[in-house]
Amino acid sequence: MNQFIEGKNPYTILGVDQQSSIDVIKKAYRRLALLKHPDKAKTPNAAQEFDELKKAYALLTDKSARGALDDYLDAQQAREARLAKQDAKRQRMREDLERKEKQTTRSRNEEQEARARLKEELEALRTRAQQEQQQKQQAANAAAAANAATSAVASTSGRTAAGDNSDDDTTQLLMRTVKVTWDPTISNYSTDCLRQIFSNGWSVEDIILKDTHKRKKVSVLVVLNSTAAAQQAAQEVHGHIDNPLLITPYLKVIPGDVQQGQQQGQQLLLATWCGRGSA
Repeated sequence: MNQFIEGKNPYTILGVDQQSSIDVIKKAYRRLALLKHPDKAKTPNAAQEFDELKKAYALLTDKSARGALDDYLDAQQAREARLAKQDAKRQRMREDLERKEKQTTRSRNEEQEARARLKEELEALRTRAQQEQQQKQQAANAAAAANAATSAVASTSGRTAAGDNSDDDTTQLLMRTVKVTWDPTISNYSTDCLRQIFSNGWSVEDIILKDTHKRKKVSVLVVLNSTAAAQQAAQEVHGHIDNPLLITPYLKVIPGDVQQGQQQGQQLLLATWCGRGSA
């Protein structure tokens, strides 16, 4: 509750406004989750910021909790607007009257009621999150017990499955993302050019600029439609033959023979898609 009183409300954390649709909120969360995930972000407050991001996303995607938050913000804004229209004398009189009312009757105004409702919704949201976490932990324990019981058979296969615990939406998003790097001193790639290159074989969900300020190395994040697409992209070579794109998984889960894939892809360079040195 305190974080919203101090101005860190969920809309501010996600960088959206109060009228944003659920699709806009989800897209904003995916972008920030890629940049602020503790496994990738290098800032000392990465874990705290990512935790705030998840809590804000959970609140705004819960219809009841978001309604309570909107009521509270509307009531707060209405009160501030009313106070702004009053002159200094009337404002002092109103403040004195409010203090007396709180001391004698402790009546609750519209803002206080909205605040109480928001607090109840946040508590309910926290309880549901704890229950879901307990259920996930129980499922993980059961899966671990099953794996232990069949470890003798699994050891003969020569490989173990990776990514089975990817139910978490954020983990899936990281696994579908590849990091694309090139040397801007040789030539450059525009966002449209990159989208055209990757759309040839896969469906591109998003392209996020990451290190465009660097002089000798520029990198972007390309979000594809599946983990398999990201793994395949990391095993192939794309771009100009004199300045090929270095494609690596943003979250490495299954090792692949990247060198062999790059050698096989030398004949499939996409120089015809955009002119050399295109911006």
